[in-house]
Amino acid sequence: MSDSLPPGWGAPPVQTGIVGGAGSLTPDGRMLAYAGFWVRTAAAVLDYFLLSVVSLVVGIFTLPTIRLEEWQGDTPSYQVAFRDTDFSSSFHMPWPHVEVHDTGTHFLLFQLLYFVLLEASPLRGTLGKLVLGLRVSDLAGNRISLLRSLVRNLVKMFVSFPVLFIGVIMVAFTPRKQGLHDMVARTLVLRRERIVRFDGAG
Repeated sequence: MSDSLPPGWGAPPVQTGIVGGAGSLTPDGRMLAYAGFWVRTAAAVLDYFLLSVVSLVVGIFTLPTIRLEEWQGDTPSYQVAFRDTDFSSSFHMPWPHVEVHDTGTHFLLFQLLYFVLLEASPLRGTLGKLVLGLRVSDLAGNRISLLRSLVRNLVKMFVSFPVLFIGVIMVAFTPRKQGLHDMVARTLVLRRERIVRFDGAG
């Protein structure tokens, strides 16, 4: 009888050549493994929910400003004239002037800074990633630089997501669970997994 276990059984295979990367143990007794598609999707949902809440709060304070202006002089004005009476008079009507604050560009910049700064910080991940125990690293398991984080997130925002999500779906099919943005920036997303050992037979 063969002692080999069926595929998918036993401990995850240890990845060599990655210091502090997949296959190594963390101080809390967990193993780092490549983060798969669904857990990364869940982290993204959490991040975009948080960003949506921030956008809503900011939007409350940047709603279109409406004020009444009286247009006179050379500026086009709306006038009402009383010409059927014994006097001829006219007056200028106040006209609502709407100022719309364009927050789209500012929010896109804020979103980019959120991902770039947090993933290059000592936290090594956004708040959504931290909640689910994920961290972004280079191919050696080290913290990434600001430049690498910028490249990663620019490709993710303007290529991986817009082009039919192909660059994101690649996470489910690549050996090291890398999306297109990970491959371009040479990064990994790692996950802490609890090691479970069973002592004795049940």
